[in-house]
Amino acid sequence: MAKIGIFFGTDSGTTRMIAKKISKKPGDDVCDKPLNVNRISVATCCNLIP
Repeated sequence: MAKIGIFFGTDSGTTRMIAKKISKKPGDDVCDKPLNVNRISVATCCNLIP
């Protein structure tokens, strides 16, 4: 089964903290770790597409 992706953008870190809390609720087997779109590279984007 594919995992749920959580994407966020933050400058202060507050959104990162909330994204981590959200991803922990369903568990690691359901959600991937949150991804900060402010720090994403082209290579990372290409790896997200199956």
